[in-house]
Amino acid sequence: AFLHSIENKRKTDLIAARQNHKGATTRPAVIQVINEDAAVIDLAELRSKEVVFIPKMSDHSILVAGALRSCGIASRSFPPMTDEALAKGLAYSNGMECVPHTIITGEVLHFVGEELKKGVDPKNIAIMWTQTKGACRFTQYSTQLQKSLDRSGFTGTKVVNFTVTAPKNRFRPPLSLFAKVFQAYSLGDYMSQVLLENRPYELAGTEVTDRKLKVSARLADHDIDSLEDSKLTDLIYRYYLNAAADVMGNPVELSRLLSAFVREINDVPKNLNQRKPLVGLIGEIYLRLNSFANCGLIDMLEADGCEVFLAGMAEFMYKGAAPKRDTWQDNLRGRIKSSFLRRSEKPIRKLLEPALRRPQFGQAYDAGRVTQMGQRHIGRLEAGEGPLTVGCLEQYVLDGADGVLMVGPHGCMPLTVSEGVLGDIKRSLPEHLQHVPIEVLTISESRNTKNIRTRIEPFVYRARVASMKTIGDKPHQQRQLSG
Repeated sequence: AFLHSIENKRKTDLIAARQNHKGATTRPAVIQVINEDAAVIDLAELRSKEVVFIPKMSDHSILVAGALRSCGIASRSFPPMTDEALAKGLAYSNGMECVPHTIITGEVLHFVGEELKKGVDPKNIAIMWTQTKGACRFTQYSTQLQKSLDRSGFTGTKVVNFTVTAPKNRFRPPLSLFAKVFQAYSLGDYMSQVLLENRPYELAGTEVTDRKLKVSARLADHDIDSLEDSKLTDLIYRYYLNAAADVMGNPVELSRLLSAFVREINDVPKNLNQRKPLVGLIGEIYLRLNSFANCGLIDMLEADGCEVFLAGMAEFMYKGAAPKRDTWQDNLRGRIKSSFLRRSEKPIRKLLEPALRRPQFGQAYDAGRVTQMGQRHIGRLEAGEGPLTVGCLEQYVLDGADGVLMVGPHGCMPLTVSEGVLGDIKRSLPEHLQHVPIEVLTISESRNTKNIRTRIEPFVYRARVASMKTIGDKPHQQRQLSG
């Protein structure tokens, strides 16, 4: 019914547009009253802030903060989430929101409060955020965050929208800054995938232990007591992630660092001849990327003997820039935007490609085409991540995944719609791939690890069976996954 209402609204708008073209009377336009003084925030105002926080959806936030610092903005990512911060988010929730809202609200209130204890004026603090379109509560986050800040007594702290369509506190970055921010998202995707492609195959031994000690010495925030639980690949990744964030505005130094990152990752002793089920992790963007929200889902899957292919962050930006089919002007604008994103990403991919075992990841990913694949199952729904999620599900199975795990918050509309068409998707797959397991996992604020493990254990077993059907008695092959 919801999808039908959207389609009917679209048809009504098209009819009204045709009538208007013929000079007929149309419905009165909806006028939104905006206080222009509060509508726009410029670069100079952001540079005047003592700190501009980036909510820690994933490790991408560390790189995005670095990109903003390269343009004179005193930006940093929030520290890792804590249970204490989550409790504050729950206090400002009523149970109707999805879990990302509760976590984000909690980390904003908690860590802004910590800054105020240091004597920082709340007027000198800003939270960088964004908005989306479609059937998702994400569209209301920035407004609700601002209300929560005001109610908590942090008057003057602004939620800045990195979205030009936002009605209030919108920030339209210069093109050079936007390119750096997108490069940060792309770099986060690539570095994460290098980590996930190599970490499950790392070998233990004296050589690895010695190298872990050397790498950990370079990590200022590393707890030496947890060294045994850390893999060498993790330590290398963490060091170069933070180092790259500090040089986002220096292409020469960034190139040097990423080349060193590739060399060190390639030198880690590993056994790539193991048979490990390849699991595609898709779904709501926050839940799949945030390890606190999903209770360390990737760690669970790797502990059960899987390799994870994680849908990244940049795909959502590619999807938004994809050519539209409405008019030739929209199509042309989409092509120009997509070309700009590809050009911005190209130098990052060139540097990290030697460490990737699936060279199709990133540059060859056509978000517009994959979205159209999803629209075949759920209708022509342009906004939101629903069509992209469904398209990725089908694409991952076609490209060789042994199982696909779709994760999202409890009560998420796009996830509910996507789950409703799983039967249609499976029937549309080639017969020899219909055995590949597809599991939907919803997570609430309780973050019940036992329930999550209960769901993924049978899924991993079926994925392992599927991998045996795919590989048979042949050695482990390097399957190609678009992403």
